[in-house]
Amino acid sequence: MLSGSQTTSGDNVFNTVERKTVGIKLKVKPQINEGDSVLLEIEQEVSSVADAASSSSADLGATFNTRTVNNAVLVGSGETVVVGGLLDKSVTDSVDKVPVLGDIPVLGYLFRSNSKKVSRRNLMLFIRPSIIRDRDQYRHASADKYHAFNQEQIQQRGHQDNPATLNNDVLKLPPDQNGATFLKVRAAISAFYSQEG
Repeated sequence: MLSGSQTTSGDNVFNTVERKTVGIKLKVKPQINEGDSVLLEIEQEVSSVADAASSSSADLGATFNTRTVNNAVLVGSGETVVVGGLLDKSVTDSVDKVPVLGDIPVLGYLFRSNSKKVSRRNLMLFIRPSIIRDRDQYRHASADKYHAFNQEQIQQRGHQDNPATLNNDVLKLPPDQNGATFLKVRAAISAFYSQEG
């Protein structure tokens, strides 16, 4: 987006461009309370680039649509929280026409067609916090997540019959030593994909 403009004595224009990330942003701040309850502070933001209404507004830079929802939820360990409310409605008008013929007054409508597309979206967020109190729970939770992630990647890449995926050593997590499980998981995943070239 255009953040600034400067004109020199030689009528040279220098524009300053600033990059801005758009899309979905999620921030969750957990706080473990006494017992098995967790307080979640949830900040959810959805942003997009708006269509330029006119050429003059386009010269001033892009316009952004931003919607933000903030929630504070108290939930038990292992329970699921559903957060919604970010509704979006967009209308898209499009014109398809035959070059030249579609621009003829009165008769041009015979060579062009107008269409309107209305889309509605509702962003739903599912969060399930779990309190891990010892190494055994940590190891089991890491193993379950790793196996689920590994199987999903195999299905997406279409390598269900790859001999490397049938080796139990590839799918087996090493025991946790000094909190190094995640580093070993990352190395195992990298080695798996490097074998495929």
